[in-house]
Amino acid sequence: MANIKIYDSQYNHLKEIDWDFLDEKQDEISSLHPYPARFIESIPRSLIDALGVKPGTSIMDPFCGSGTTLLEAKKRGIDSVGVDLNPIACLISKVKTQQAQVNLVEVGNEICDRAETYCLKHGMEIPNIPNLDHWFKSDIQKSIYALVTEINNIDNIDLQNALRFCLSSIIVRVSNQESDTRYAAIEKGASGKDVFKSFRTALERLKNAQSKIDCSDTNTKIINKDILTVNSDDVSTDVSLVITSPPYPNAYEYWLYHKYYNQMSSVFKLIDEVLVTGGHVCIVIGRSVIKGRTVDNALLIRNIANDYKYTCVADIERTIAASRKSFNLKYGKIKTENILIFRKEETSESKTL
Repeated sequence: MANIKIYDSQYNHLKEIDWDFLDEKQDEISSLHPYPARFIESIPRSLIDALGVKPGTSIMDPFCGSGTTLLEAKKRGIDSVGVDLNPIACLISKVKTQQAQVNLVEVGNEICDRAETYCLKHGMEIPNIPNLDHWFKSDIQKSIYALVTEINNIDNIDLQNALRFCLSSIIVRVSNQESDTRYAAIEKGASGKDVFKSFRTALERLKNAQSKIDCSDTNTKIINKDILTVNSDDVSTDVSLVITSPPYPNAYEYWLYHKYYNQMSSVFKLIDEVLVTGGHVCIVIGRSVIKGRTVDNALLIRNIANDYKYTCVADIERTIAASRKSFNLKYGKIKTENILIFRKEETSESKTL
């Protein structure tokens, strides 16, 4: 049972939600592409419904990962902005939130046919990539390279992204990597033909998943940059709700932890520049274990928010389902995480609508 602390009575309705979400079921499109430590859909969904968004404003996720918050905004007809440094994360987010490509399967199968023919040609030169032979068998390398070559010839960028998404989603399956979360090379018995078979299946799965989403006419902006280099002009919209789960500090020395504090303070500065008065910032974060010592990251975030004169209106400590924990063993003993909800108060420099 979640431990819910409410500091403003107008938020008492948050107590009516079971924030543990122990029966959470991942929606179909989110299960198409593996991504580590994925944000569960019920958290942003419940926060959007409980807190609302002011007319003419957007939702922002400065660490958008695979786009869970952005997709939940899209389903509700709300514009959103996401930022992530990882190009694969941005690709996943773009495809999950873009309109379905009606000819995806048809074009994808044509590409697959050409790629299979291409693989039969002699003299194919695979790029010289370190450790490539360790992770991929020779015939699988050729199949992937042939598909990449054909996909790169597609002019429609949205269609090209959808095709790249499908190929990216099968890479671990056809590689020698043991699993999405275990970086050990093993023999799986996959062949070059399995690449094409899996790619065709991925096309059908993406088409079916997108057909079940009512992608209304909303704008989803995805910025592929280091959040510390993003400015308000990059965001270019007023925001009234921020929902995010920042990375935990990967710190083994005390000074690195303080560096993380400074970095998160910079993120809060950006948020403060684009967030309207009365807007909310929701941050999901758990504890870290640094040199055997448990560090309360929620307290760190609260201190930063206090620096910016934000009011903490709720602190929800929820149980993390065993099946949803990070694969990082350093956090294996962490069984809870906090959902911190802050409200921006009016100041002389506040952005208002």
